[in-house]
Amino acid sequence: IKINSYGDTLWTRTLGINGGKAYSVASSGDGGCVLTGSANQAFAIKIDQNGNVVWERYFGGLGIQLYKIIKTVDNGYIACGRINLHDAFILKINSSGEFQWNKMFQINGFKGFNSITDAKTNGYVLTGYELSDTDTARITVTRLDIEGNFIWERKYTKGGSTIQNISNGYIFGGS
Repeated sequence: IKINSYGDTLWTRTLGINGGKAYSVASSGDGGCVLTGSANQAFAIKIDQNGNVVWERYFGGLGIQLYKIIKTVDNGYIACGRINLHDAFILKINSSGEFQWNKMFQINGFKGFNSITDAKTNGYVLTGYELSDTDTARITVTRLDIEGNFIWERKYTKGGSTIQNISNGYIFGGS
């Protein structure tokens, strides 16, 4: 649904394959946006300012859910989520929605990413969760380089649903 500044509906569209759920949207910088989510596999759909589909891409693998997407400095997009509750997952696509790379992060238990932001220097910072077979649930803040390679990770007992880059670090919150 697109609304104006007064909350009035300008247009509505039904997009994607039946049963798909859009969890996140990022501005494409040209009046349109890119949506991502899950339709039993990861997807990204770019629409123009009138709600017309510019491109629609599905990325195989049952059980992939993408919860957050952001535009990257190279005008592509990066999205994060999980696979089948067990493994954290990130997906990088270019400005045309074409697959560039993905990464999966596993533990003995459950791990997922909920949110992503640009790092202060090249790369990304993500927040999520993990529950290992031998430990209690932990919130994770993970730093990756621009290719999605692991740099560091910190674990906390609270927070973890969203993260934002601020002037002197990062702030994250959740439950």
